[in-house]
Amino acid sequence: MTLEDVQQIMGRPPSHVSVAPQNALFVCRSYLYDEMLSAKFVHVTFEDNLVISASDGHRKVCKL
Repeated sequence: MTLEDVQQIMGRPPSHVSVAPQNALFVCRSYLYDEMLSAKFVHVTFEDNLVISASDGHRKVCKL
């Protein structure tokens, strides 16, 4: 899955982007949801713009 695929599914740009300091090909993007009830984030990690992992229910933005 590509960055464009994720953007289309999420329907909005990421709230936060974290780039690995030792390797700029690794990027984690945090997407905010449920902001009215209790803010949560989906974390999607990319390597060279392809998804390598994704998880949700996080209370904080991702950090690499």
